[in-house]
Amino acid sequence: MVLKSGEDNNVRILVDGMQITAHSLILKSRSPVFKAMLEVPMKEGITQDIKVKGLDRATISHLVHFMHTDRVEAAVLE
Repeated sequence: MVLKSGEDNNVRILVDGMQITAHSLILKSRSPVFKAMLEVPMKEGITQDIKVKGLDRATISHLVHFMHTDRVEAAVLE
């Protein structure tokens, strides 16, 4: 799996003092918000760092996993 290998991950999502790495092409193709952030000359597009406030690390981790795989683990839904 591309996400777990970490190969060619070029974006860091910073949340709760931790970082989650992801592929910009996947983020941009799955989310118009990420696309706007990463394609225009905003800080996120220049640094490839996306700071997330108001959500916890587990939530963002599940979101990134879903965006890469189209799968949600059953335990997440409970």
